[in-house]
Amino acid sequence: MEEILRQILNELKEMRSNFSGLKEDVGTLKEGQGRLENEVAGLKKDVVTLKEDTASLKEDVVTLKEDTASLKEDVVTLKEDTASLKENVTTLKEDTACLKNGQDRIETKVDHLTLELRSNFKFTNDKLEEHKKVFDVVAGEIKNAKVDIEFLSGKTGKHDTEINQILSKLRG
Repeated sequence: MEEILRQILNELKEMRSNFSGLKEDVGTLKEGQGRLENEVAGLKKDVVTLKEDTASLKEDVVTLKEDTASLKEDVVTLKEDTASLKENVTTLKEDTACLKNGQDRIETKVDHLTLELRSNFKFTNDKLEEHKKVFDVVAGEIKNAKVDIEFLSGKTGKHDTEINQILSKLRG
């Protein structure tokens, strides 16, 4: 019986040591459970955030679809405007060609007018030279006449003085 008691005691000691190991394991498991609970809470928060992000993404997709539709309309409008611009450019090219032809005609007329004005200027210049010569001759004659007038004026003054002296003698 002693032996049985020893066996029981040994088994109890072994159980005690197993029990303390179990306590440590339970403590470790509780710590692990706490960590897992924290991780699950974090994951739940992440799931909520993902749901919110998914809802936001869905809204963004709807907005993008609307924007894409608007862009398609804008592209159609741009294509129409481009076609209109091409027509306008063609019209401008035709108008430019007409303007160049008109400019050529104007340049020809200006050239003819320039020649005519040069000829007219030469004729007018020649006439002015003739008139200048005539004026020079007339100016010379006027100078001579002025000298004659001054001479005669001086003689007239002298004669007036003599006549006054004669009149004074006759009256006096």
